[in-house]
Amino acid sequence: MIDFDVELVQLTPTIGDKRANGDRMLEIAKESQADLIVFGEFSATGYSYDVDLRSLAGGIEDLVRLAKQEKKYIVYGAPIIDGEKLFNSLIFATPEGEKIYRKVHLPHFGPFREKDLFTEGDDVKVVGTELGKIGLMICYDISFPELARVLMMKGAEVIICISASPVQSRPFFEKVMPARAAENSSYLIYVNLCGAQGNLLFWGGSRVLDPWGEEVIRAKYMGEDRVCAHLNSKDLESARKQRPMKKDVKSWLLPFS
Repeated sequence: MIDFDVELVQLTPTIGDKRANGDRMLEIAKESQADLIVFGEFSATGYSYDVDLRSLAGGIEDLVRLAKQEKKYIVYGAPIIDGEKLFNSLIFATPEGEKIYRKVHLPHFGPFREKDLFTEGDDVKVVGTELGKIGLMICYDISFPELARVLMMKGAEVIICISASPVQSRPFFEKVMPARAAENSSYLIYVNLCGAQGNLLFWGGSRVLDPWGEEVIRAKYMGEDRVCAHLNSKDLESARKQRPMKKDVKSWLLPFS
């Protein structure tokens, strides 16, 4: 049953200052009236290749405690170490504990060199919550329709994509986001960074798209912003009744679904 409020928090993190970023996210999450609060990719550390991300790896325990104590759901981005491997990760703090998604598609072109730093994730993640079934992805992942399709086939009603998309990527992202929502009859929550991070400039434009691919709400471009939206089962069920794609998907085309 989808019936909840989400707040999209579009920030410019301080590069390398995990404590300051964590304190700021905690303050925002405490005061938010939303059921789900979503921050951007690497919101814990800032997006930069000029800091030692291994030394900054790990989640923010205060957010985990807040989620448990206040029955909130909080999504943010941070590097995570598992063994010797470093992963670009989405951390989903829930009242039941912490869930982690590891970015599957690492960009390695233009200004990006994530494959030099991170190991690719090898699993998809759909989290069952009291809010509904939520599928998780990070930034470049949204370029791959097969990932969003598998999330939908695994039951996702809402897809969250946290992002660090620079200005040169904006035209592409604004084309594919409505497609990912509409082709899977799913809500899409997209939260980007904004402002300068080293030699990159992030465009913001965080938004919620409904299951028809229509924009529900959008944060401003370039600057910090916080916007809220309400998601409900009525729109989801209506879209899926009109276009029953899950029923008509050819499973032999999706060996991992």
